[in-house]
Amino acid sequence: VSKRQITRFLVLARKAINVSDQVPAKTTLLIATGQQAGALVEALLVLRNHNLIMTKLESRPIHGNPWEEMFYLDIQANLESQVMQSALKELGEITRSMKVLGCYPSENVVPVEPA
Repeated sequence: VSKRQITRFLVLARKAINVSDQVPAKTTLLIATGQQAGALVEALLVLRNHNLIMTKLESRPIHGNPWEEMFYLDIQANLESQVMQSALKELGEITRSMKVLGCYPSENVVPVEPA
């Protein structure tokens, strides 16, 4: 068993939860950029310009669209914060599509050694 193994859990709900602004939170996005050079960099610069920390970036192919990819991003910010709302507005203007998958409390989890 790898010591670097990470397990992620997904909770599905019909109604989004509200995360208190007093609790550290992450927001997960799914974006698709155009196929022009630098499109992903332009989207990531929006995060930098808003001093937002991206903790995960994962690409996945878009089925039916050869050579195109979508990107999952985890951002260390509460969805309801002003800075996040401003960044989302800008991302919506420069990406081909964008979907907020959720906002949830974040915690640092200490890895547990297998028994």
